[in-house]
Amino acid sequence: MSFDDLETRLIFQPKGFCKPNQTPRYLLYSKENWKEVKAFCNPFSIERTKKDTTKGRAVIDLPTGNTAFEYGMILVRLGATRILVCTAKEFDELFYIP
Repeated sequence: MSFDDLETRLIFQPKGFCKPNQTPRYLLYSKENWKEVKAFCNPFSIERTKKDTTKGRAVIDLPTGNTAFEYGMILVRLGATRILVCTAKEFDELFYIP
């Protein structure tokens, strides 16, 4: 069995610290930026729900499953296939804005 470089590094260092290859982009979802949110989430399917329309409830269909979010939540783009949806408090715990 042949291992590539990443597999070899993970075998010899199965835990530790890592840094992203790309700087994550983020977007705060608000009443005024639906078109920008749709563009940010592209190519994933996204739609507003009929439930909790005053809160701006929306659902995005990600490879990991559907994720709901509403006004005031922050979307963080992690590579081409992942979007993290979090509250402002969660965002503050995970990231800082330089």
